[in-house]
Amino acid sequence: MDKIRSLVTPAVWTFLTFCIFISSLFSFNWTENTKEHFEDGYFYRSTVTADGKLQVRQWDDWYDSSWPQRIPVEIDAVGINEPLYEYQIWFLVNTKELVADRKLDNGGTAIRITGPDGKTLIPFWVEHWNITTSTGSKIWVRVPQIPANSKTYIYVYP
Repeated sequence: MDKIRSLVTPAVWTFLTFCIFISSLFSFNWTENTKEHFEDGYFYRSTVTADGKLQVRQWDDWYDSSWPQRIPVEIDAVGINEPLYEYQIWFLVNTKELVADRKLDNGGTAIRITGPDGKTLIPFWVEHWNITTSTGSKIWVRVPQIPANSKTYIYVYP
């Protein structure tokens, strides 16, 4: 226990101690034990990194604590030798599942999309809204900058 304490800041240690105390008062049955569970993007305040490791996020790279989940969208620019500026891309989101899981309202009015920092809102528009099939909704976004020869992420906060 002392080894763990030496690895974290006093604030984190206080938080962990509080969590252990609270968890002893309540019984939780939370199972996140497969790669798919972690990659679904719904694990509270977490992101799976490109190497498959779970990374619990700090609030300083989170858009707003009112949005407890986010879905990372990978932008693969490997092989593109120049940075892209104000570049428009589209992606599909399984909005049917998000609505069914009560993570999103029927109209999608709460959706926010941020740049790679996880906080800065970036413009988007919905070309096709679909909550009746798992095909999903088509969302266009204008990414301020995509570095050359890299993978980067933007984040959808449902």
